[in-house]
Amino acid sequence: MRRSWPRKPRVLRSWATLNCSGGAKGNVRVIGITGTNGKSTTTALTGHILKEAQMPSAVGGNIGEAILTLPDLPAASTYVIEMSSYQIDLCPTFTPDIAVHINFSPDHLDRHGSMDGYVAAKERMFRGKGTAIIGVDDMWSHAMCERVKRAGTRKVIPVSCLKAHPDASRCHRTVFCTTSRPRSSTSRPARI
Repeated sequence: MRRSWPRKPRVLRSWATLNCSGGAKGNVRVIGITGTNGKSTTTALTGHILKEAQMPSAVGGNIGEAILTLPDLPAASTYVIEMSSYQIDLCPTFTPDIAVHINFSPDHLDRHGSMDGYVAAKERMFRGKGTAIIGVDDMWSHAMCERVKRAGTRKVIPVSCLKAHPDASRCHRTVFCTTSRPRSSTSRPARI
């Protein structure tokens, strides 16, 4: 028996706005956040910062509200979307205006077949134009950052919580928050 899903005009407009086609329409930005660990926290924090700055926004995806049920937003607003590798697979042309990657560690290998397959799934979100903010504290993320830079379609901002990125001496946009020692409760605060 085929299930008939109710069609809500608001929901369909919201999905048409995001449309998995390279960001939102009508001056509405999309921030896509992915990674193995920390993506929910980063998504929630980003949404909270926008809310406190009184910037119209909606948070959803893998966290909280499903993308299809997010409200329509006025111009100059921001959707903050948490994307798992599964969701990126289901929407392979999703290219947010700002793509954020936190980190990689072996996960979902049963679905992706290997770590290379998992990395490739996440990396699809970084195609297209816009900005890429990429955590570089593991070898897979660092390599992905280099590939996104070489593609030349996005402004790339490497981020590290363990050390200054090798480009830090030439690029003031690299963000880091500790010295090369492992993170601990005594780590220095972030330098931006």
